[in-house]
Amino acid sequence: MRLLLYLTLGVSLLAQQVLSISTAQSLKPRQQNSGTTEVQWDSDSFIIQGQRLYGWSAEFHFWRLPAPDLWRDILQKLKAAGFNGVSCYVHWGATNPSEGRVEWDGYRDFELWIQMAHEVGLWVVARHGPYINGETSAGGIPGRVTNIAGFLRSNDSDYYESYQDYYRSATDIIRRYQVTEGGPIVLVQVDNEYTNNTNFATPNPVTKNQYMQALEDILREMGIVLPLTSNDSYQGQNFAPGRGNLTIGDVDVYGLDSYPQGSCATPDLWSTFPIDNWNYHLATNPTQPLLYPEFQGGSFLGWGPNSPQYTECNVLTGSNFEQVYYLNQFATGVKWNNIYMTFGGTSWGFFPFPGVYTSYDYGAAIAEDRSLTGKWNELKNIGTFIQSVQQDLSRSTIIGNNSVAYTDNPNVFVTELRNLFEPVGRRPAIYVVRQTETSSNTTVQAKLRISTSAGNFTVPQTANMNIELVGRQSRAVITDHSVGEDSSVLYSTASLFYSGSIGGRDVLVLHGPSGQSFEAVVNLRGFDASSSFTGEKSSVSTQPSFKAPPGFTPLTFSPSEGQMAISISDTSILIIGDTDSMTPVFAPIIPGADDKAYWLTSTNQTVLVHGPALVRNATISGETIELWGDTNPSSSSATQVTVYAPEDVTSVSWNGKFLSNTSVQRLAAGILQFSVGGGVAPKITVPDLSAAKWKISDSLPEIGSGYDDSKWVVADRVNSTNPFFKYYGENYLYACEYGFCEGPVLWRGHFNSTGHETAVNLSITGGRGFAGSVWLNDVFLGATYGNSSNNNGNVIVETTNQTYAFPDGSLARGGNVITVLHDNMGMEEAQANQFTEWLKTPRGIQGYFLLGGTSQPQWKVQGKLGGFQSFPDRVRGIMNEGGFFGDRAGWHLPGFDDSKWNTTSLAQPILQGAGVRYLRTTFDLDVPAGYDVKMSLNFPPYGSGSYRVFFYVNGWNMGRYVANLGPQSRFVVPQGILNYSGVNTLVLAVWATSNDGARIDSLDLTVDSIMEGGIGHVATNNPGWAKRDSF
Repeated sequence: MRLLLYLTLGVSLLAQQVLSISTAQSLKPRQQNSGTTEVQWDSDSFIIQGQRLYGWSAEFHFWRLPAPDLWRDILQKLKAAGFNGVSCYVHWGATNPSEGRVEWDGYRDFELWIQMAHEVGLWVVARHGPYINGETSAGGIPGRVTNIAGFLRSNDSDYYESYQDYYRSATDIIRRYQVTEGGPIVLVQVDNEYTNNTNFATPNPVTKNQYMQALEDILREMGIVLPLTSNDSYQGQNFAPGRGNLTIGDVDVYGLDSYPQGSCATPDLWSTFPIDNWNYHLATNPTQPLLYPEFQGGSFLGWGPNSPQYTECNVLTGSNFEQVYYLNQFATGVKWNNIYMTFGGTSWGFFPFPGVYTSYDYGAAIAEDRSLTGKWNELKNIGTFIQSVQQDLSRSTIIGNNSVAYTDNPNVFVTELRNLFEPVGRRPAIYVVRQTETSSNTTVQAKLRISTSAGNFTVPQTANMNIELVGRQSRAVITDHSVGEDSSVLYSTASLFYSGSIGGRDVLVLHGPSGQSFEAVVNLRGFDASSSFTGEKSSVSTQPSFKAPPGFTPLTFSPSEGQMAISISDTSILIIGDTDSMTPVFAPIIPGADDKAYWLTSTNQTVLVHGPALVRNATISGETIELWGDTNPSSSSATQVTVYAPEDVTSVSWNGKFLSNTSVQRLAAGILQFSVGGGVAPKITVPDLSAAKWKISDSLPEIGSGYDDSKWVVADRVNSTNPFFKYYGENYLYACEYGFCEGPVLWRGHFNSTGHETAVNLSITGGRGFAGSVWLNDVFLGATYGNSSNNNGNVIVETTNQTYAFPDGSLARGGNVITVLHDNMGMEEAQANQFTEWLKTPRGIQGYFLLGGTSQPQWKVQGKLGGFQSFPDRVRGIMNEGGFFGDRAGWHLPGFDDSKWNTTSLAQPILQGAGVRYLRTTFDLDVPAGYDVKMSLNFPPYGSGSYRVFFYVNGWNMGRYVANLGPQSRFVVPQGILNYSGVNTLVLAVWATSNDGARIDSLDLTVDSIMEGGIGHVATNNPGWAKRDSF
């Protein structure tokens, strides 16, 4: 076990005195090297605008939700969960796909996202790469840049030049929104999980340091005065200040990523608990706060029938994981913890790298469709706790870290954290209590030895009562905690949900799992042993068997499921309940004089709201509290809401509607009760897609006789900058080198037959789970498949080598054409050993040989229309279209005239052999305003035939369904992509990869959930068809 100080309580006071000296020496914050005092740090914490901060931030990639009006919804949900920060990757490849052109509009609008975060009151961590990883194609590097001769992520001149336009443009946005300029950005990360380890020689460590320094030089040159941070992927001390052989390239504050859990395939099997992070921190950057730019909030999943589902990732990293691991982050001295991912979203179009499919749900607390999972409730419990203990937690020091000194049970492990900034004898503490073996599902009980301002105690003091951990649970036991203006908690074995002042009242909210018993000793103004409770009060006792110190009131309680008890006086409010009863309780921050809701820097005012499914924000204007939030209309009864506000608040508005005085009950001064919502949820009519009429057309004219490919790109390169050499054949047939790095690509190899040709051998590479189909003239020769089974290295197939025999009669006299259609599953990311050239792994034909021929084919290639530089749809961007003829012609776009196409239904086979066909249908939606309706498109779990479907909703490529591989069959389609008040166009690009053909047995647009409330207007941006020069 790691051990900072091994203490018994008998020497606790001496340890506090010793530690107070060492801590006092670091009280003066170390200013970062550009001199701003707006963001500082020392060994204890970051300090923002003079206030110490325990950083509690959430990862959210705006470009994975291509409806900008919904970004505020996610940000508000993060704020409601108690987060004080948000972190985000910015995608170079989507923003700067074409040389000399940087596009920040639509789903790429980084500036708009920052503005929304500022409006909500979340500090921003900017992570603009250039490389981001993020399970996205080439880790965010544009496909065109993978063609350079120099090393990627190095200081080679061609790579340096490649990122200048993007990086400087993104940096300029960051500069303008730094906290020093009145914005929300407080930290800036340099690149992502990069290493200068001498064991990895590509590129060599010297150029690695130069690369990092070059990025830092640009940031400083352009006016970034904030701390520059890193995120090490392992305990390598990479770019930690003063820890490498070279001084250049070091960041201001070093960070470490951590993903402690194992496979989602075994969601109940927990990995070994990490135990050495604190000692590593002391050896690496002890003068800085311990920063985790990424701590596990879920996991990503790969292609393949053996892949688990994201629901299992949600279990693996569920609320018990959050409680045990995130509280343990307190115990390991972490002072900034960023949860990756808190909302994963959708890797729509061709954003994914080959290791993931379309959904990037991640098993996160906020699901891909933006609904709140049970994990979100636990995040709210932790986040509201952090807000309540912010000043103590941000200044806490580890005092002890073991079992023996604190408990009577060796199966219970305790870490004592104490705020040594306070005077001796009045130093608040947090005791993090967990099972010694955190994966244990057994129930353990213990008494805990604590030190308080009133003396040492063994708690609970009540006979036959213990601190109980039922399986994978953890507890934060507080001592000497200040509540509001003039109250305190001497100790509580129950968890703290909230404490603070609301108007003239000191407010305390405690909770714990139902079926367990808890003890607290409090000095709460207006509360004593004679105070009464409303609600479920039968299990509450203010006259237990032990005596509290003078001035304190003891109480015990044993909550039942979903119940709470409340005691109200003129000067205090005490709420106690089981943990489930906290689900509808919110503590929104009231904006301060600057109209912002940054805790402690803008405001220290909150209210409590009990009842809704979500409270998005709250403001107080005169005597009115204005609330925005959501209710669940699934039941016919209205939602009862209780607001605990300052005493001079007498009226309420909900979602912009003022509630009449007769509809608001005043339980006490400032405590208001009313009902909202109610009635049956509206019936949303969606189309029956299986019974709908569809228009259908062939989309593989390339195999027809006489097809004109004169405008295609001649693929005649005999040399390549790519480090992966071709296997055989005269020419390099790497699609990216010809401008086609996204989606399906077609190749046509022309040769004149002598009559002796018998077959063609092809090595086709498309990444994990790819497919390829091969024709000679219009005769299908065969299919080939890559493989992936949730990133199991033993079964991954990215390149196939097959010989395709020519059937009798397939050769024509004179000219013949071999047509190869293959998928591109995305470009690779950097490998764990930072071999960055892995990103250049080719997509295309890595070897070819015509058997029996006297000459080899001459090749042409075609992918997306316009390639990197001139693709026509700049709104949806480079990741939206591939190389199918239908894509090139714009058949996927609204407004295309399909009147001359044949009519079919999904009851009919789409293809009875290998080929590509497009199907189009339209339907109306009429969703009433004021409701947040989540919808998804659902295919069968596995389809009939070996086929793939790229489907487009109003022109947006929202998913790739692989019928014979899986596992994804449900595809979230958000409002804004779907037009909820008008006509929608759905297009299926169906590719039967083999002669099995393709038949879609079912296809449903489903309403997954309905919430009544507050996302507001959601605009659409769905440009229609315009004539293209397709070929």
